[in-house]
Amino acid sequence: MAGSDATAHTRRVRRARLACLLGASACALALVALPWPGSLPTGPGLLPTPDRDFEHTVAIASFWGLGAIGLGLVALAALAGFWARPLTASLPELAIPSPGRGFVVAVLLIVAVAGLVRLPLAQGSLWWDEAWSVTRLIRGPVEPLAVDPTRAALEPRHWARTIWYWKKPTNHITYNMAGRASLDTWRAAGGLPPEAHSDLVFRLPALAAALLAVSLVALLGWRFGFPGAGLAAAALLALHPFAIRYSVEGRAYTFLMPLAMLAALAMHEALRTGRLRAWLAQGAATFAILWTHPFQLYFAFAFGVLGLVGAARAPAPRRDRLTLLYRHLASQTLAAFALVAVMGPALVQFAIWYDLEGHPLGPGVFPELWSRLAAGMPWHTSHVATPPGAWPSVTDLAARIPGLEVWVFGLVPILALAGLVRLFRRPGPAGAVALTTLLAVPLAIASAHLNEQIFYSRYMTFALPTLLLLIAMGAGSVGALAPGRWRRPVTIGATAAVVALLAATYLPQLRVVTTRPIAPLRDVAEYLRSQAGDDPLSVLRAGYGHGGGMPRLYDPWIRDVHSRAEIEALCAEADAKGVPLFLFYGHPAYNRDRRGDGFELLDDPRHFAPDRRFDAVEPRFVYRVLRYTGVAPTGAPGHTPRPRGGVGQ
Repeated sequence: MAGSDATAHTRRVRRARLACLLGASACALALVALPWPGSLPTGPGLLPTPDRDFEHTVAIASFWGLGAIGLGLVALAALAGFWARPLTASLPELAIPSPGRGFVVAVLLIVAVAGLVRLPLAQGSLWWDEAWSVTRLIRGPVEPLAVDPTRAALEPRHWARTIWYWKKPTNHITYNMAGRASLDTWRAAGGLPPEAHSDLVFRLPALAAALLAVSLVALLGWRFGFPGAGLAAAALLALHPFAIRYSVEGRAYTFLMPLAMLAALAMHEALRTGRLRAWLAQGAATFAILWTHPFQLYFAFAFGVLGLVGAARAPAPRRDRLTLLYRHLASQTLAAFALVAVMGPALVQFAIWYDLEGHPLGPGVFPELWSRLAAGMPWHTSHVATPPGAWPSVTDLAARIPGLEVWVFGLVPILALAGLVRLFRRPGPAGAVALTTLLAVPLAIASAHLNEQIFYSRYMTFALPTLLLLIAMGAGSVGALAPGRWRRPVTIGATAAVVALLAATYLPQLRVVTTRPIAPLRDVAEYLRSQAGDDPLSVLRAGYGHGGGMPRLYDPWIRDVHSRAEIEALCAEADAKGVPLFLFYGHPAYNRDRRGDGFELLDDPRHFAPDRRFDAVEPRFVYRVLRYTGVAPTGAPGHTPRPRGGVGQ
C-alpha cells in the first residue's frame, strides 16, 4: 500500500480504535459510579426476583451490561484493522440525478396535507394504552385527597420508571421518553402545574414522525431512481387511513415507519457505495428500531441477512468483500452494545411478565392485514353496532361497490409485484432492500404463529411506505408499453389514475379517522364532569370492566368497578346520598366475556337507562354511558331509595 493510501488507512483505523476505547472508558467510569452488585441485599444475580426493588434491578443490569460492553469495545478496537480499513477499489455506483426544486416543493405540499388530515385524530382523546403510560409511567396519577375528597393531588413518577420500567411491556420506552419531554417542555414554557396534561402535546412526537415518514418515502423513491413514484407514494401515505390511524398515537410503533425507511436508505447506501459511515448508519437505525420496539427482531434479522448476502455478492475484489462483511458485523455489534446499554434493565424484566398463554393465528390474518395495508380498512368488521356502515370494511363495501374485492385483492398486489420487478431490473441493491422490508412481515407472522403470540397488524406499519412505493412504480410501468414520445405522459397518467383510485378506496375509512377519536375517554370524562358542576362529589360516576378506569386521566373522581357486587354497592351509595349515578363501559365484546355478571344489571332497563353514546374509530372503542334509574337491583344491600337531586338530575 503506497504513500497517501497507507496514511489514510492508518488514520482511519486509529480514529476507529480511539472511538471504541473512549466508549470503553465511559463504561469503566459508569461502573465506578454504580454499586457493586454483590453489595446489594438481594444478591448480584442478573435476573430480577419478586423481592428485589426496581432500582436494584436497574443498577445490577446496568453494571453487568456496561461491563460486557466495555470488554466488547476493547475487542472491536483490536479488530479495527479489519472493519475500518479502506476499500482497495470503489464499488460501481449508479448515478442518482438531483430531484430538482419542484420535487422539494411537491414534498412540502404533501407533508402539509398529511399534517392537516392527521391533526383531528392527534387532538382527540388518548386511548387505553396511551392513558396507561401517562398515569403509570410519565406524569403519574391524580388522586382525590383522603383529608378533602373534593380536592385531588398528583402522585409524580420518576424518570427512571419512564426509561426502564418493563414489568409490563405497555411501556413503549422511546415514545414515553419523547412524550414526557414534550409535556415537560410545554408545562415549563407555559408555567403550568405538573399535573397539567394535553393530548396533542403528548402526541406531538408521533405527529412529527408521521410527517417525517411522508417525506422519507419520497426520498426513498428518489434514491431508488424513481422520484415520480416517490411523490405518488408520499401522497398515498399522506391520505392512507391505516397510516393515519397508527401514526399519531403516543406509542412506539408510530416511530417504526420513519425508522424502517432510514434503515432501508442506509442499507441501500451501504451496499451501493460500501462506505463505512453508511454501514454505521444502518447499525444505528437497527439499534433505534429495537430500542423503540424490541419485538421488531424479525426486521433486524431480515436486514442482517441482507447485509451478509449483499457484502458476499458485492462486485468487488475478495478483500473488499471481506471488508464489507466486517463492516456489517461491526455495525450490528455496535447496535447490540448500544441496545444493551440503554435497554438492558428493561430486557431483564422480560422474565417477569412473559405471557405463555397461547394465541394461535388463523388463516384470516393474511387477508385482514393485506386489506388494511392495501385499502386502509379492515377486511371485515366484527361486533359492529348500529348504524350499519359506521365502520367501513372491504366485505361490507363490496356488497355495494362491484369489483372492489378484485381491485383490493387482485389488481393492487399485481401493481406491487410489477413495481418490484421494475425495481429488480434496475442495477443496484434497491430491489433487494425493498423485498427485504416486505419479507419482514411474513417473518413476523410466522414467528407469532410458531410461538402462539398475539399478532397486532399495527406493528406492521413499517412495511406500508415501501409497499405504496412499489404500487406507484407498478402503475408507472404501464408507460414502458407506450411509444417513446408518449412514454412519459402515459407513465404520469397511469400513476395519477392509480393514486386517484386508491384515494377513493381510502375515502370511507378516511372519514372515520378524521372525524372520531381513537377512544372517547376524554369525551366521556368531560361529559360526566359537566353533570357534576362545581362539586365533583355531587354525581357518582364509574367505569365498568376493562378500560373503565382510563378516563380517570381526565377526571380523578371516576370510580373503577369490575363486578356486579361493586355496581350494587354504588347503587346503594347513590340512594343513600341522594345523588345521580352514571356508569359507562367500552370494549363491549371483551367486557361481556370477562365481566358478564355486571351486564345482568347494566342491560336491565329497570335499573339502568341508556344516556349517551360516544363513537370511536373502531366498534370496540365505543363507550356507552348509562344512568341509574333509582330502582335498587335485586340482591343489593337493604336500603330505601331516596330522591336523588343535585346537578344533572
